[in-house]
Amino acid sequence: MAHTPKGFLPINVLENDIIGWMENHSSEFFSFVNYLVTNHNLNRGIVYHINDRPILYDTYDLINLRLKLITQTPRVILEKNGTKTIELHEVFLAYLWSISYAMWVIYDYAIVIPTHANTYDGTSDFSKEPQKSAKDLFLYGLSLIKEYKNWPSDLPSPQNTTAETKELVEKTNGIFLNAISFIISHELAHVSHKHLDNFLPYIPANYSEIKKREKDADTTAINILSKSISEKNTKSMVILGSIIATSSLLYFGKAIQSETHPDKDDRIKSVLENFELEDTDHNWGIAALTLQFFNQKEGFGFAFSQPEHYKELFYQFLEEFKKIKSI
Repeated sequence: MAHTPKGFLPINVLENDIIGWMENHSSEFFSFVNYLVTNHNLNRGIVYHINDRPILYDTYDLINLRLKLITQTPRVILEKNGTKTIELHEVFLAYLWSISYAMWVIYDYAIVIPTHANTYDGTSDFSKEPQKSAKDLFLYGLSLIKEYKNWPSDLPSPQNTTAETKELVEKTNGIFLNAISFIISHELAHVSHKHLDNFLPYIPANYSEIKKREKDADTTAINILSKSISEKNTKSMVILGSIIATSSLLYFGKAIQSETHPDKDDRIKSVLENFELEDTDHNWGIAALTLQFFNQKEGFGFAFSQPEHYKELFYQFLEEFKKIKSI
Protein backbone atom coordinates (compact mmCIF):
# COMPACT_ATOMS: atom_id res chain seq x y z
CA MET A 1 0.00 0.00 0.00
CA ALA A 2 1.38 3.42 -0.97
CA HIS A 3 2.35 5.76 1.84
CA THR A 4 0.20 8.87 2.09
CA PRO A 5 2.34 11.73 3.42
CA LYS A 6 0.93 13.61 6.37
CA GLY A 7 1.85 17.09 7.46
CA PHE A 8 2.28 20.57 6.07
CA LEU A 9 5.88 20.61 4.82
CA PRO A 10 7.44 18.58 1.97
CA ILE A 11 9.75 16.79 4.39
CA ASN A 12 6.72 14.57 5.09
CA VAL A 13 7.56 12.36 2.08
CA LEU A 14 10.56 11.04 4.03
CA GLU A 15 8.55 10.05 7.10
CA ASN A 16 8.60 6.34 6.30
CA ASP A 17 12.19 6.53 5.07
CA ILE A 18 13.41 7.33 8.58
CA ILE A 19 12.09 4.06 9.98
CA GLY A 20 13.06 2.22 6.80
CA TRP A 21 16.64 3.45 7.09
CA MET A 22 16.88 2.27 10.68
CA GLU A 23 15.47 -1.15 9.76
CA ASN A 24 17.34 -1.78 6.52
CA HIS A 25 20.59 0.19 6.39
CA SER A 26 22.08 -0.65 9.76
CA SER A 27 21.83 -4.03 11.44
CA GLU A 28 23.66 -2.52 14.42
CA PHE A 29 21.02 0.18 14.80
CA PHE A 30 18.18 -2.30 14.33
CA SER A 31 19.65 -4.65 16.95
CA PHE A 32 20.14 -1.73 19.33
CA VAL A 33 16.50 -0.68 18.99
CA ASN A 34 15.26 -4.24 19.48
CA TYR A 35 17.41 -4.54 22.59
CA LEU A 36 15.84 -1.37 24.00
CA VAL A 37 12.33 -2.60 23.16
CA THR A 38 12.96 -5.90 24.92
CA ASN A 39 14.97 -4.70 27.90
CA HIS A 40 14.22 -1.00 28.44
CA ASN A 41 10.49 -0.62 27.64
CA LEU A 42 10.99 1.33 24.42
CA ASN A 43 7.82 1.54 22.35
CA ARG A 44 8.13 0.55 18.70
CA GLY A 45 7.60 3.23 16.08
CA ILE A 46 7.91 7.00 16.13
CA VAL A 47 5.40 9.65 17.15
CA TYR A 48 5.40 12.56 14.68
CA HIS A 49 4.24 15.99 15.82
CA ILE A 50 2.77 18.11 13.04
CA ASN A 51 1.73 21.70 13.67
CA ASP A 52 2.28 25.23 12.40
CA ARG A 53 4.62 26.29 15.20
CA PRO A 54 8.36 27.07 14.97
CA ILE A 55 11.00 24.91 16.61
CA LEU A 56 11.21 27.25 19.61
CA TYR A 57 8.19 29.13 20.91
CA ASP A 58 6.68 30.39 24.16
CA THR A 59 3.37 29.31 25.63
CA TYR A 60 1.68 30.45 28.80
CA ASP A 61 1.89 28.06 31.74
CA LEU A 62 -1.49 28.39 33.50
CA ILE A 63 -0.27 26.46 36.55
CA ASN A 64 2.85 28.51 37.26
CA LEU A 65 1.47 31.69 35.65
CA ARG A 66 4.48 32.34 33.46
CA LEU A 67 5.76 31.87 29.93
CA LYS A 68 7.24 28.46 29.17
CA LEU A 69 9.63 27.71 26.30
CA ILE A 70 8.51 24.83 24.09
CA THR A 71 11.27 23.08 22.14
CA GLN A 72 10.26 20.97 19.15
CA THR A 73 13.39 18.88 18.84
CA PRO A 74 13.85 15.07 18.76
CA ARG A 75 13.47 13.35 22.10
CA VAL A 76 12.56 10.15 23.89
CA ILE A 77 9.90 10.73 26.53
CA LEU A 78 9.04 8.67 29.60
CA GLU A 79 5.35 7.78 29.51
CA LYS A 80 3.21 7.53 32.65
CA ASN A 81 3.19 3.74 32.31
CA GLY A 82 6.98 3.61 32.36
CA THR A 83 7.49 2.99 28.63
CA LYS A 84 9.57 5.27 26.41
CA THR A 85 8.56 6.83 23.10
CA ILE A 86 10.61 8.43 20.30
CA GLU A 87 9.15 11.80 19.29
CA LEU A 88 10.01 13.78 16.16
CA HIS A 89 8.66 17.14 14.98
CA GLU A 90 8.02 17.93 11.35
CA VAL A 91 9.35 21.48 11.64
CA PHE A 92 12.69 20.29 13.04
CA LEU A 93 13.01 17.68 10.27
CA ALA A 94 12.43 20.44 7.70
CA TYR A 95 15.15 22.50 9.36
CA LEU A 96 17.56 19.56 9.40
CA TRP A 97 16.98 18.75 5.72
CA SER A 98 17.54 22.39 4.78
CA ILE A 99 20.86 22.45 6.65
CA SER A 100 21.85 19.11 5.10
CA TYR A 101 21.26 20.39 1.57
CA ALA A 102 22.80 23.81 2.07
CA MET A 103 26.09 22.79 3.66
CA TRP A 104 27.29 20.21 1.18
CA VAL A 105 25.98 22.01 -1.92
CA ILE A 106 27.57 25.32 -0.93
CA TYR A 107 30.82 23.58 -0.04
CA ASP A 108 30.99 21.65 -3.32
CA TYR A 109 29.76 24.31 -5.73
CA ALA A 110 30.95 27.54 -4.10
CA ILE A 111 34.32 26.33 -2.77
CA VAL A 112 35.59 23.01 -4.11
CA ILE A 113 34.68 23.35 -7.79
CA PRO A 114 36.02 26.94 -8.05
CA THR A 115 39.18 25.82 -6.22
CA HIS A 116 39.79 23.07 -8.77
CA ALA A 117 39.20 25.62 -11.53
CA ASN A 118 41.69 28.02 -9.90
CA THR A 119 38.96 30.69 -9.61
CA TYR A 120 38.36 30.57 -5.85
CA ASP A 121 39.61 33.74 -4.14
CA GLY A 122 38.37 33.01 -0.62
CA THR A 123 34.87 34.34 -1.25
CA SER A 124 31.82 32.43 -2.46
CA ASP A 125 29.76 33.45 -5.47
CA PHE A 126 26.10 33.06 -4.52
CA SER A 127 24.78 34.58 -7.73
CA LYS A 128 25.00 31.19 -9.44
CA GLU A 129 23.00 28.01 -9.07
CA PRO A 130 22.85 25.69 -7.25
CA GLN A 131 24.65 27.55 -4.43
CA LYS A 132 22.22 30.48 -4.63
CA SER A 133 19.22 28.28 -3.86
CA ALA A 134 21.28 26.41 -1.26
CA LYS A 135 21.99 29.60 0.66
CA ASP A 136 18.35 30.69 0.37
CA LEU A 137 17.32 27.29 1.71
CA PHE A 138 19.79 27.65 4.59
CA LEU A 139 18.21 30.99 5.52
CA TYR A 140 14.74 29.44 5.29
CA GLY A 141 15.84 26.63 7.61
CA LEU A 142 17.19 29.14 10.13
CA SER A 143 13.90 31.04 10.04
CA LEU A 144 12.04 27.92 11.24
CA ILE A 145 13.78 28.13 14.60
CA LYS A 146 11.68 31.10 15.67
CA GLU A 147 9.02 31.53 12.97
CA TYR A 148 6.92 28.96 11.16
CA LYS A 149 6.84 29.47 7.40
CA ASN A 150 5.71 27.45 4.42
CA TRP A 151 8.54 25.93 2.39
CA PRO A 152 9.22 28.29 -0.56
CA SER A 153 8.00 26.56 -3.71
CA ASP A 154 10.99 27.76 -5.75
CA LEU A 155 13.56 26.11 -3.46
CA PRO A 156 14.74 22.49 -3.50
CA SER A 157 12.91 20.05 -1.24
CA PRO A 158 12.34 16.30 -0.98
CA GLN A 159 9.20 16.86 -3.07
CA ASN A 160 10.42 19.59 -5.41
CA THR A 161 13.04 18.26 -7.81
CA THR A 162 14.05 19.23 -11.31
CA ALA A 163 16.44 17.62 -13.76
CA GLU A 164 19.14 19.92 -12.36
CA THR A 165 18.44 19.20 -8.68
CA LYS A 166 17.42 15.52 -8.73
CA GLU A 167 20.87 14.17 -7.82
CA LEU A 168 21.42 16.93 -5.27
CA VAL A 169 18.13 16.11 -3.53
CA GLU A 170 18.82 12.37 -3.56
CA LYS A 171 22.24 12.84 -1.97
CA THR A 172 20.75 15.22 0.59
CA ASN A 173 18.14 12.62 1.53
CA GLY A 174 20.97 10.22 2.39
CA ILE A 175 22.81 12.85 4.46
CA PHE A 176 19.56 13.79 6.21
CA LEU A 177 18.75 10.17 7.11
CA ASN A 178 22.22 9.73 8.62
CA ALA A 179 21.84 13.01 10.51
CA ILE A 180 18.45 12.18 12.03
CA SER A 181 19.69 8.66 12.80
CA PHE A 182 22.60 10.17 14.74
CA ILE A 183 20.20 12.35 16.71
CA ILE A 184 17.82 9.45 17.41
CA SER A 185 20.79 7.29 18.44
CA HIS A 186 21.81 10.00 20.90
CA GLU A 187 18.32 10.04 22.39
CA LEU A 188 18.14 6.23 22.53
CA ALA A 189 21.48 6.20 24.33
CA HIS A 190 19.76 7.98 27.20
CA VAL A 191 17.36 5.03 27.34
CA SER A 192 20.18 2.49 27.21
CA HIS A 193 22.08 4.26 30.00
CA LYS A 194 18.84 4.48 32.08
CA HIS A 195 18.99 8.27 32.18
CA LEU A 196 15.21 8.54 31.90
CA ASP A 197 14.67 6.03 34.69
CA ASN A 198 17.11 7.94 36.89
CA PHE A 199 16.08 11.44 35.95
CA LEU A 200 18.16 14.32 37.32
CA PRO A 201 16.41 17.66 37.89
CA TYR A 202 18.01 20.60 36.07
CA ILE A 203 19.52 22.25 39.14
CA PRO A 204 23.13 23.45 39.50
CA ALA A 205 24.11 20.56 41.76
CA ASN A 206 23.35 18.13 38.92
CA TYR A 207 24.84 20.05 35.99
CA SER A 208 28.16 18.21 35.94
CA GLU A 209 26.52 14.77 35.88
CA ILE A 210 23.95 15.86 33.29
CA LYS A 211 26.73 17.09 31.00
CA LYS A 212 28.56 13.77 31.43
CA ARG A 213 25.38 11.94 30.43
CA GLU A 214 25.12 14.05 27.28
CA LYS A 215 28.74 13.30 26.36
CA ASP A 216 28.12 9.58 26.90
CA ALA A 217 25.05 9.76 24.64
CA ASP A 218 27.11 11.45 21.91
CA THR A 219 29.77 8.75 22.16
CA THR A 220 27.14 6.01 21.84
CA ALA A 221 25.61 7.73 18.79
CA ILE A 222 29.03 7.99 17.10
CA ASN A 223 29.71 4.30 17.75
CA ILE A 224 26.34 3.22 16.34
CA LEU A 225 26.63 5.35 13.21
CA SER A 226 30.22 4.24 12.59
CA LYS A 227 29.00 0.64 12.47
CA SER A 228 26.35 1.49 9.86
CA ILE A 229 28.98 2.07 7.15
CA SER A 230 28.37 -0.14 4.14
CA GLU A 231 28.54 -0.19 0.35
CA LYS A 232 25.16 1.58 0.19
CA ASN A 233 25.80 3.88 3.17
CA THR A 234 29.36 5.07 2.63
CA LYS A 235 31.72 6.32 5.31
CA SER A 236 31.59 9.80 3.82
CA MET A 237 27.78 9.91 4.12
CA VAL A 238 27.87 8.66 7.71
CA ILE A 239 30.46 11.26 8.72
CA LEU A 240 28.66 14.05 6.89
CA GLY A 241 25.34 13.12 8.50
CA SER A 242 27.00 13.13 11.93
CA ILE A 243 28.53 16.55 11.24
CA ILE A 244 25.16 17.97 10.18
CA ALA A 245 23.48 16.47 13.26
CA THR A 246 25.91 18.10 15.68
CA SER A 247 26.35 21.36 13.77
CA SER A 248 22.57 21.88 13.50
CA LEU A 249 22.68 22.83 17.18
CA LEU A 250 24.98 25.77 16.40
CA TYR A 251 22.28 28.05 15.07
CA PHE A 252 19.86 27.93 18.01
CA GLY A 253 21.63 30.75 19.81
CA LYS A 254 24.86 32.67 20.22
CA ALA A 255 26.09 30.78 23.26
CA ILE A 256 28.78 28.20 22.56
CA GLN A 257 28.97 26.80 26.06
CA SER A 258 26.28 25.20 28.20
CA GLU A 259 26.20 24.15 31.81
CA THR A 260 24.29 20.98 30.95
CA HIS A 261 25.56 19.98 27.47
CA PRO A 262 28.98 19.64 25.79
CA ASP A 263 30.18 22.80 24.05
CA LYS A 264 28.80 23.08 20.53
CA ASP A 265 32.19 23.08 18.83
CA ASP A 266 33.45 20.19 20.96
CA ARG A 267 30.55 18.00 19.80
CA ILE A 268 31.55 18.47 16.15
CA LYS A 269 35.22 17.93 17.03
CA SER A 270 34.39 14.62 18.75
CA VAL A 271 32.68 13.34 15.60
CA LEU A 272 35.59 14.24 13.34
CA GLU A 273 38.31 12.91 15.63
CA ASN A 274 36.48 9.61 16.11
CA PHE A 275 36.76 8.79 12.40
CA GLU A 276 40.52 9.54 12.20
CA LEU A 277 40.28 11.46 8.93
CA GLU A 278 43.15 12.50 6.69
CA ASP A 279 44.15 16.15 7.06
CA THR A 280 42.80 16.93 3.59
CA ASP A 281 39.49 15.10 3.98
CA HIS A 282 36.63 17.29 2.76
CA ASN A 283 34.60 16.59 5.90
CA TRP A 284 36.99 18.89 7.78
CA GLY A 285 36.12 21.56 5.24
CA ILE A 286 32.36 21.08 5.57
CA ALA A 287 32.66 21.17 9.37
CA ALA A 288 34.65 24.41 9.08
CA LEU A 289 31.93 25.81 6.80
CA THR A 290 29.26 25.13 9.42
CA LEU A 291 31.36 27.09 11.92
CA GLN A 292 31.90 29.91 9.43
CA PHE A 293 28.15 30.30 8.93
CA PHE A 294 27.77 30.43 12.71
CA ASN A 295 30.55 33.03 12.82
CA GLN A 296 28.76 35.13 10.21
CA LYS A 297 25.32 34.70 11.79
CA GLU A 298 26.50 35.89 15.20
CA GLY A 299 28.99 38.50 13.94
CA PHE A 300 32.03 37.22 15.82
CA GLY A 301 34.41 38.47 13.13
CA PHE A 302 36.90 35.62 13.32
CA ALA A 303 40.11 36.12 11.35
CA PHE A 304 42.36 33.31 10.08
CA SER A 305 45.78 32.74 8.61
CA GLN A 306 46.06 30.80 5.35
CA PRO A 307 45.70 27.10 6.31
CA GLU A 308 47.61 24.29 4.68
CA HIS A 309 44.56 22.03 4.70
CA TYR A 310 40.95 21.84 5.89
CA LYS A 311 41.83 20.21 9.20
CA GLU A 312 44.04 23.16 10.12
CA LEU A 313 41.23 25.56 9.21
CA PHE A 314 38.81 23.69 11.45
CA TYR A 315 41.21 23.89 14.40
CA GLN A 316 41.72 27.59 13.76
CA PHE A 317 38.00 27.97 14.35
CA LEU A 318 38.29 26.04 17.60
CA GLU A 319 41.03 28.39 18.76
CA GLU A 320 38.76 31.36 18.05
CA PHE A 321 35.98 29.70 20.02
CA LYS A 322 38.36 29.20 22.95
CA LYS A 323 38.94 32.96 23.07
CA ILE A 324 35.21 33.59 23.34
CA LYS A 325 34.83 30.93 26.04
CA SER A 326 37.55 32.54 28.13
CA ILE A 327 35.83 35.94 28.20
